[in-house]
Amino acid sequence: MGFLSGLLKASLLWFSLPFVFSDSRTQSTDGVTCPHHRGSDPSDVNARVKKLANQDIYYADDPDYKYKISICQKNSLEDTAVQQFGKKWPENKPWVVVGRYKNAHVTGGTNWLMIKYFNGDKYQHHCNGVERLAAVLVTCDPGEKRGSIKVIEEYRNSTKDDRRYNVPLECYYLFELNHDAACTDILSSSQLFITLIM
Repeated sequence: MGFLSGLLKASLLWFSLPFVFSDSRTQSTDGVTCPHHRGSDPSDVNARVKKLANQDIYYADDPDYKYKISICQKNSLEDTAVQQFGKKWPENKPWVVVGRYKNAHVTGGTNWLMIKYFNGDKYQHHCNGVERLAAVLVTCDPGEKRGSIKVIEEYRNSTKDDRRYNVPLECYYLFELNHDAACTDILSSSQLFITLIM
């Protein structure tokens, strides 16, 4: 009896390993892989982010850099979600990876989604050489099927982690995208008020 019990436990562990080590992406029916929310999903984040699956690359820029952002992974051989290129850099210099699809995570609430892409190239001269991180805030824009993306900030609060003052090292790139995917089915109070007046 002990042998069969042990064999059953070992089998269950073996079959559960792919789920433990799986990354936080979900594949849609057309082979496109989007960031995924792990755990309970009360605001239906995973279904909403899939609405971004077929979008082409978004382009954004600020005074010093230009960016390429691809929300969902269309090619399993390409792991780069967010890239940066300096406007004054030589053309033959490679783009810097700001975030990759591996371990990407999405969370959200009423009329917004936040997608985080980790594992970017390490900073050379800032942020203690930590890996770059990109966050894309998707805001609700009813009916908008493409949207446009803009750079909000590259944030670096410190060049070192100063634990004496309990100030953590925080470095990230923040983008904002307006899109219908972020919209929830719940009417906001202002939308409800307008509907009631009509």
